[in-house]
Amino acid sequence: MLKSERKKLTLERIDAVLKPRGYKARIADGIRYYLPQDGVTVAWTIVFLNLGWINSRGVMVTHDEVELILQRVKDENYPFP
Repeated sequence: MLKSERKKLTLERIDAVLKPRGYKARIADGIRYYLPQDGVTVAWTIVFLNLGWINSRGVMVTHDEVELILQRVKDENYPFP
């Protein structure tokens, strides 16, 4: 099975489970699924590797208000990446 076929089939199955639960998908550096809820966002990323593997890159939980504060701290003059 081609990588594109595996990816399509896998995403269809994941979407069928997660989207009815309110998750949204964003494609950037893999496919990230996220669920914003009550000021907290839960997200996880999957990546389709060339050897046929599908890799889950871990789960991230963020507090939305803290994220906004940190974005204000980091501007174009902030010296660290």
